[in-house]
Order: sequence, then structure tokens, then C-alpha cells
Amino acid sequence: MLGLTIILMISSLLLGVCFFGLFVWALSDGQFENSEAAKYVIFHEESE
Repeated sequence: MLGLTIILMISSLLLGVCFFGLFVWALSDGQFENSEAAKYVIFHEESE
């Protein structure tokens, strides 16, 4: 039972580190720079 607990703790730690790495990568890539502009895109599109 202790072995299973250790495996679950290690796997959850690795998963958390992976998601934190993805979050840091998204921050450095500029994914969260201007999140407010997306709601105004509909007003700037040209209709035909």
C-alpha cells in the first residue's frame, strides 16, 4: 500500500511540474498579453 502511495505522489508531482512548465511557457510566449481584445474582434470584422 505504501508503494502505491509513493507512485501516486510522484506522478502527481510530475504532472504538476509539467503543467507549471506549460504555464510558464505560455507566459513567456505572450499568450496572456491582451486577453481583453478578443471580445472586441467582432466589432472590427467586415461584413459582406
